[in-house]
Amino acid sequence: MRRQSILSPAIERCRREGMSLPTGYGKSGLALMKSVVSDFTDTLKLTIALAAESSRIRERTSLETEMADHRVCCRMKLGDSHRPTGKTRHYRGGEECPPPAELRIIQFSDDPGFYLLYYDATGEEITDTYHESIDEAKAQAAFEFEVTPEEWECS
Repeated sequence: MRRQSILSPAIERCRREGMSLPTGYGKSGLALMKSVVSDFTDTLKLTIALAAESSRIRERTSLETEMADHRVCCRMKLGDSHRPTGKTRHYRGGEECPPPAELRIIQFSDDPGFYLLYYDATGEEITDTYHESIDEAKAQAAFEFEVTPEEWECS
């Protein structure tokens, strides 16, 4: 069985549609076309990777700008005694989130509600939940990690 080149379907389509193909180039012409396609594919992969990184940077910058207009109401570092109870599970990108290292309750200046933010050990936000009051946010933390009200540092 003859091995099919990645260009074979394109060449066949050109022939079916009556397009003329370059002649006289032989195998070197085909090698040149393969090289062009390969370079284009590599360039396209690089472009996609750069676009994804650029989007991630824009998203992070947008989040930091949005986060600048808030106040931290309460925070606490989670220790060994604060293991997840398993009563709630958070997912991000289809995967279960790891247990947080820190919790913060924040309020944006243009929002009457409060966000319970979950952070990893590097300070990256993992996920969040929305609540009508600080007490509701604290109750959620107690439900998930058996946090007591006295453990919070509040401003």
